[in-house]
Amino acid sequence: MFKHVAEYVDKFVSEHCLRNGSIFEKLVFHWEKIVGADIGKLCFPVKLVFSKLDAKLILGVRNSGFILKVKMSESMIKTNIASYLGRNLVSSINVVVVKLS
Repeated sequence: MFKHVAEYVDKFVSEHCLRNGSIFEKLVFHWEKIVGADIGKLCFPVKLVFSKLDAKLILGVRNSGFILKVKMSESMIKTNIASYLGRNLVSSINVVVVKLS
């Protein structure tokens, strides 16, 4: 009968960010769809650093053992992001270990 406020807030935030959001927010919301379920479960976007012509994507992993697999998939990740965004924006990818508490 009653809905939690969180249900409305989640829906509003996701719709607002996808409609009016930045490139980084779109990458975060559609990460597994862009890179696939296997890579999407190993890493996640942490930051997108822009320069004058391109951008560097910083990906986080929870375990240092995943760094090699993510780095080996770097060209596929860049290609899929370019396909999703419609332009070749990401020139390099750095992978860092992120400790979540």
